[in-house]
Amino acid sequence: MNAAQSHTFAVRLENGTIEVYKNFDKIKAFKTETGCDGIFGGRLLALRSKESITFYDWDCFEVVRRIDLPSNLKHVFWSEDNSKVTLTLEDTFYLLEFDAAAVDQAISQGVLESEECEDGLEEAFNFVDEYSETVQSGLWVSSECFTFINLRGSISYLIGGKVMKLGNADKK
Repeated sequence: MNAAQSHTFAVRLENGTIEVYKNFDKIKAFKTETGCDGIFGGRLLALRSKESITFYDWDCFEVVRRIDLPSNLKHVFWSEDNSKVTLTLEDTFYLLEFDAAAVDQAISQGVLESEECEDGLEEAFNFVDEYSETVQSGLWVSSECFTFINLRGSISYLIGGKVMKLGNADKK
């Protein structure tokens, strides 16, 4: 499920509680163990803390995967088909592949509910590559092409594992 397709969203309250709404009706409220200072939507609900990002399933609210990060996460961008995700940090970004079939199987078998899965399912994401670019804004224009504007105002795209420059954005 994709949150945008099901009219589902989450908000963080001042006390750290995460509330999840579907069609403007509250369906879940919970607190995280690691704290939360940012929320991102997409195929999975993503909650940012100082040292990590934790992905939750929108339906069962189990931890799908917790990923430790070397610096504070800025943005999470999902591809159109939800098969890829970019995690942008201060001066780099990571490209990960999402294995929806492995996650769906783990959820249906109750694997994510076990105590051994405290950090979620390792197979949920496969690391593809790290890119030394500072992403100011980004957008997946297809399941294979991520476009972004970097700190210097260059418009670039990532396709086939290579970053290519398109041009410069006008500065106002």
